[in-house]
Amino acid sequence: MSVSSAHRFALPLVVLTVSFVIFKCGTYRSLRHPETFCTYGNNSPSKPMICVDDQNLSANPHHAWMYDVESKNHQPTNRPVVVQWFSQHTADLQIQMITPNCTEPVQCDGRGHCWTTVKKLTDSYPKVCHYSITLGDTKYDPEDDIVINPCCM
Repeated sequence: MSVSSAHRFALPLVVLTVSFVIFKCGTYRSLRHPETFCTYGNNSPSKPMICVDDQNLSANPHHAWMYDVESKNHQPTNRPVVVQWFSQHTADLQIQMITPNCTEPVQCDGRGHCWTTVKKLTDSYPKVCHYSITLGDTKYDPEDDIVINPCCM
């Protein structure tokens, strides 16, 4: 049974057209209703990620426990921990540390992502550091905090 030249070219054309339609509809749908890309923090003591709820500006986790330096095989390294905050959607997220001498200055990209480097502890006690969250024109001084522990408790 032989397939004509027209049929050999028709099938790839149909596949290409269907793929394009699916891609365009998917892109349009995601622009109209952007996906939530951060809802729960990761609770990692070496690479912490905190998610900020767009509606009530609460952080998840509320009390983010982390080390002062990264851990490798349960041993401290010389690399400081970088803590990252993400909003649920693209928004002007800003984080302001309230407790002094916990971190380096917080940097934000204006699109829902902020980050900072944790300062190394000078003693063996955990340090609780409070911060405020601003999302657009809304500011919130939560009871959320980061808790910096000496590595590797």
